[in-house]
Amino acid sequence: MRSRATRRLALASAAALVGVLATACTGDPDPKTGAGSERAAVDTYLTALNARDATVLSGLAPPGNDAQAEVAERIGRLGGRELKIGQLDLKHEFGPDVASAHLTARAQDGTTHNEILGLTRTDGRWYITMGQNPAPHKTPAETKRP
Repeated sequence: MRSRATRRLALASAAALVGVLATACTGDPDPKTGAGSERAAVDTYLTALNARDATVLSGLAPPGNDAQAEVAERIGRLGGRELKIGQLDLKHEFGPDVASAHLTARAQDGTTHNEILGLTRTDGRWYITMGQNPAPHKTPAETKRP
């Protein structure tokens, strides 16, 4: 008969193996950024807001965007309200890599929250348009004659 410690170790090892296999099967090198689908991005967004998780919420911003200020603002305004999706309408109006999510969510206190989220797909992952992408430094055009 196995001891409790041996069974716990076996269960923990199996859980770790499942996590590794899930990451390997999706080919996702960093599962903390973006989401696999538009719906998954919206679900992750609400889960991160409800948990006031700035790290996960920042991971939903497109790569290269500085979204820290916007993430802090959204968490301050909507965080911890236990938002649940009441209605979600996903639309693709500008091609397959750009979408909008018309979201109506109900908070634990009974209030509703309406929001339109912009979504973009980069390298197969879906991101919520948050923050600013710092533009590369451009030099001004010359105005004098050569």
